[in-house]
Amino acid sequence: MKNIHKTSVWVFGIIVILSLAIGIIACQNDDDISSKKYSESEIKTISESLKVGVPDFTLSKATSQSNGLVIFTLWSRNKRAKCERFGICDWFPKQHYDLNDLPDRYVPCFFEKVDDGSLKPFVVELKEDVSNLPSESYEFIVSEDIEIVTEDVTELEFSKILVKKGKYPCDPKIGEFGGYIIPLYGIK
Repeated sequence: MKNIHKTSVWVFGIIVILSLAIGIIACQNDDDISSKKYSESEIKTISESLKVGVPDFTLSKATSQSNGLVIFTLWSRNKRAKCERFGICDWFPKQHYDLNDLPDRYVPCFFEKVDDGSLKPFVVELKEDVSNLPSESYEFIVSEDIEIVTEDVTELEFSKILVKKGKYPCDPKIGEFGGYIIPLYGIK
């Protein structure tokens, strides 16, 4: 009887040890998956394929107004290499685009003063779920200060509007999948 009890304890101990070992191995495999390192080129490729846009209210306001509007180009590779990854690369005054059918990576930005004389920020929404993507791939980057000078800016009594260089975090409260609030600074 003693031998059966000793054998049972011994078998139970082996089962516990094997269970712990399997658990440790499984956790290590999960860690390996979640900590996968992406190369810079993989990050850029993911960034360049992100689906983004502006909130519907911004688009409807932009299409109904002809003043105070520029188009930002997001994360395109250009001669000046202003974009490291996902972010604003360039801007140009509104041209003859149907704003409901802008080319990929072109988004409208409407300049509007608020009560204190500052400008409403520029808002960009993610249009796809990025929860499985590395966070670096959807970090919004403005690689250098961007100065916007148009007649519409001077009509707002500014000499220029500035988008400051920086990294802007994703705010999960914006839109369905998160988005970004990019402050616009009116310079007198």
